[in-house]
Amino acid sequence: SISFDGDNDYIEIPDADILSPVSYTLELWVNQPALGIGSRNTYIYKNNGFGNHEWNFMEGQPNFGIGLYSYVGDKIFYSDFRPVPNVWTHIAVCFDTDINFIEMFVNGISVGQDTILTNVINTPGNLYFGRLPSHSNNNALTGIIDEVRISDVVRYTSNFTPPSSEFDTDSNTIALYHFNEGSGTSVTDASGNGNHGTIYNATWSTDVPLSGAVPVELTSFTAEMVKNSVKLFWVTASETNNFGFEIEKSFDSEVFSKIGFVEGKGTTTTPQQYIFEDDKIRNGTLYYRLKQIDTDGSFDYSDVILAQISFPENFSLGQNYPNPFNPATEISFQLPHSDKVTLKVYNLLGQEIRTLADGQFTAGIHTVRWDGKDNSGSMVSSGVFIYRIHTDSFSQIKKMLFVK
Repeated sequence: SISFDGDNDYIEIPDADILSPVSYTLELWVNQPALGIGSRNTYIYKNNGFGNHEWNFMEGQPNFGIGLYSYVGDKIFYSDFRPVPNVWTHIAVCFDTDINFIEMFVNGISVGQDTILTNVINTPGNLYFGRLPSHSNNNALTGIIDEVRISDVVRYTSNFTPPSSEFDTDSNTIALYHFNEGSGTSVTDASGNGNHGTIYNATWSTDVPLSGAVPVELTSFTAEMVKNSVKLFWVTASETNNFGFEIEKSFDSEVFSKIGFVEGKGTTTTPQQYIFEDDKIRNGTLYYRLKQIDTDGSFDYSDVILAQISFPENFSLGQNYPNPFNPATEISFQLPHSDKVTLKVYNLLGQEIRTLADGQFTAGIHTVRWDGKDNSGSMVSSGVFIYRIHTDSFSQIKKMLFVK
């Protein structure tokens, strides 16, 4: 990575004729301190060859957040977001020239979008990372940047997980800088397009966002339907600064929503097991994923797993088991949808002996236990008993034998 102290330090890429009039994506990792009032942090800056800037990709504290700004004074686009101080943050801005649509993402989450009429202007001139050489120090970059990629395509159209390794290069990459040279005054364009640069006063740093270390090593993540709920099980081999897991569910594999949270174990080198139960389920396919959150607020998503839910199609009342019984037996019933259920035991004279269930039940298979006692808690005599289930649209009776 490259570190800037805001005092006349920058990287210059000469004769960088890029972006206009194509669609584009600008993205990088940045780790910066809190800015003072009136300060601005310029990440990428384009000079027009006449000593003036054409556009800035920057944070404009205190008036506006991260944005893209043009030389003519127009804010091409800006958000209200400001990076968390001293934490690595992935920032990406994407512009689709076909529909004049711009969107900005921070750590893979959209922080703003708009339809705009002003795109970046681009004439031959130099590209800079860091301080604008012809401008005052309040536009300088203070902080560290790493993994800068400029592309002539819209790479992100919805929320995504930021790259967990060095950016790749492809036919749409205009310029790519890994900043892993570690010494000297030159930076190499890894795209193969020859947009190499020279370092002026900025220094190399070993503080990087993509160290290769996995904060939480997830070794398994599975879903299992148990009775009328889905149980999620996952195991980690080790954890570093693990705040916890948000559990997210989707009914269409596209839109996920949070359904719960399980606290992490912080930092540990021993395997950890986790479980979460989702009892708000319905027929069909359900999709689940974990959002693992570090103590610094950064996060990562697991792979998506699915659970196939198949509830009974009809009401039914099962035969108690065991039968005959002493001292207790179990009675099962199934519901195709949520319903209010009463389940009662009667003697052969039709007198109520015991209420086993009286309330709302979800769709699925349910089991209740009768211990051979009446509503007052006294043990009943041997004999034949009738049990009856009743819902708004279903009723059924069966017999059972209690013996002593």
